[in-house]
Amino acid sequence: MVCHESAIIIAAIVILSTITFGLMFQAHEALAQTAHEEQQALQKCKEAIKQNIEDPPKTDGGLAVSGTNIYAAWTCNSNVLFTGSHDGGKTFANTMLVSSSNPNTNPKTFVLNDNVTLSASGNNVAIMWDTNKTGIPNPEIRTSSDGGNTFSNIVTLNSTSGGTNK
Repeated sequence: MVCHESAIIIAAIVILSTITFGLMFQAHEALAQTAHEEQQALQKCKEAIKQNIEDPPKTDGGLAVSGTNIYAAWTCNSNVLFTGSHDGGKTFANTMLVSSSNPNTNPKTFVLNDNVTLSASGNNVAIMWDTNKTGIPNPEIRTSSDGGNTFSNIVTLNSTSGGTNK
């Protein structure tokens, strides 16, 4: 009886280990895909800027200053981008993709992210923009409490159901 129970426990451990490894592998692949998509979006913006020096693509954005912290957010090819400086503008961090126009959940609609606004107090930063990713316009927001080094998940704000995390 003890051998049979031990065999069941060992089988359960093997099955759970296999499932756990599979989930970890999928999470790793998803993170790698997100990083790859972020790099592609940034590269497309750089190429668009180079090709459109005389007639640049529409961009909009915001600037926020709090002490020696300077934060900037803007759109390029409908992607929301961000950078910050903590030394009064002498240096800026690498540009970060805050929201991509992909994935497009409504293939009949051209995804547009625009009307970027930015607010800051010390190391707290909030970026808000309008998007039509779902086919209807909604404001979205991301916040940071570490000076823009990391941001929260996107929260979609709408008048019917309140904020929803993505």
